[in-house]
Amino acid sequence: MPKPNLHYYFRTKQALYESVLDRILVIWVDAMDELHPGADPAEALTRYIARKIELSRLMPEPSRLWAMEMLAGAPHIGAFLRGRVRKLVAEKAALVNGWIEAGKIPPIAPAHLFFMIWAATQTYADFSVQMAAVLDRKRLDFKFYNEARETLTSLVLNGLGLKR
Repeated sequence: MPKPNLHYYFRTKQALYESVLDRILVIWVDAMDELHPGADPAEALTRYIARKIELSRLMPEPSRLWAMEMLAGAPHIGAFLRGRVRKLVAEKAALVNGWIEAGKIPPIAPAHLFFMIWAATQTYADFSVQMAAVLDRKRLDFKFYNEARETLTSLVLNGLGLKR
């Protein structure tokens, strides 16, 4: 893209950066759509974890950029986190609380469930270099990510007393 076109759409580097971060969140928010009213908890969590692992496999760079922003104290998107992300987590927490009230899962703190899933899935993007080195691999393949998805799904579902 020619530089004048870029400046037409984004007046500052910060505006461009914030747009990139916003697009990352849109992708992740779309994955959270797996958690919706009427969804079976085991099926919804299985699909959500699968989508998050697949994003880590196919698009690791956005996760790394997001992690760098968080480690810097979220200087560019703090308001975004306190607004849009907070609202999304509250909405999905209400859904999880509904599962708890219906006796479908044991009492838990829904936000912590999300934080753990985010941390566990995004680590496969953020620390793939470490994983490849430790496992003596040149690159992490589809089988590796499939094993990660299966393991994480089993841990979450078993922890909630759910069966596939």
